[in-house]
Amino acid sequence: MVDVILPAENKTNVEEDLTPEQLENVQIHYVKTIPEVLQFALPSATEQKASPKPAKAKPERALTAQPVG
Repeated sequence: MVDVILPAENKTNVEEDLTPEQLENVQIHYVKTIPEVLQFALPSATEQKASPKPAKAKPERALTAQPVG
């Protein structure tokens, strides 16, 4: 399956100009805004943004430098 992102205004053209055979194995996503494009183009990026951030790990203690000699 191939995903294609097109402006919503192109839906009529696709329906009029392309045959069902041409659209076989094609999933068309019609979008109106850039955020909609990003949902399809970068799904993991939008999922990370929506999910809460994981808790930060506690910093490890640094060893203090001891003078030599």
